[in-house]
Amino acid sequence: MALVRSELSDNDLNQIEERLRAALRVIPAPWTPLRETKEGIGGGSFIQGGDPERDHEINVNLSLEGASVFSPDGRLDDVIEFLGWSAGDVARLLAEVRRLRDID
Repeated sequence: MALVRSELSDNDLNQIEERLRAALRVIPAPWTPLRETKEGIGGGSFIQGGDPERDHEINVNLSLEGASVFSPDGRLDDVIEFLGWSAGDVARLLAEVRRLRDID
């Protein structure tokens, strides 16, 4: 897997931040991955958004080479875990990039 190695402009960072804000307007933070293979939640893996009492959930349908992947499956849970932490990770990465730019 090749990672993108081009520089990020301030405009790029602003666009990333706006995509994050748009997603958080729909499903508020924090996002928490709940994985059947790790938490044993008694159903399909999903991402809990915001206050658990509000019942905001992100469900992921995964298809690999035309075959659906269902919980409990570690491959699906790897994707759920990545997506579940992504909102917080992106916010922290944006803040760190901006902090490092301010040092220069």
